[in-house]
Amino acid sequence: MSSVRTPAHHWERYIPMVGSIALFVLLGNLFGAFPFLTAPTSVYTVPLACALITFFVFQLAGHSPSWPHRLHEAFHRAGRVARAADVPG
Repeated sequence: MSSVRTPAHHWERYIPMVGSIALFVLLGNLFGAFPFLTAPTSVYTVPLACALITFFVFQLAGHSPSWPHRLHEAFHRAGRVARAADVPG
């Protein structure tokens, strides 16, 4: 028997965030059903903000053990490039 490895381990920690955004979108769209209320999701920046927040949260959660080290390396590399550009000559 081969063991099947699933990519969704520790999925329980994502339920509050996914549920919050789903509830926000559901209630926001239900507001649009009433003529005197405006749905907040009718403005394109609201779903865009939800998508960006979700993207960055999942990226940071997926790379949590290594992202501080990689961020430090990127800033260190950028500093070396900036110092090399400052040298007159």
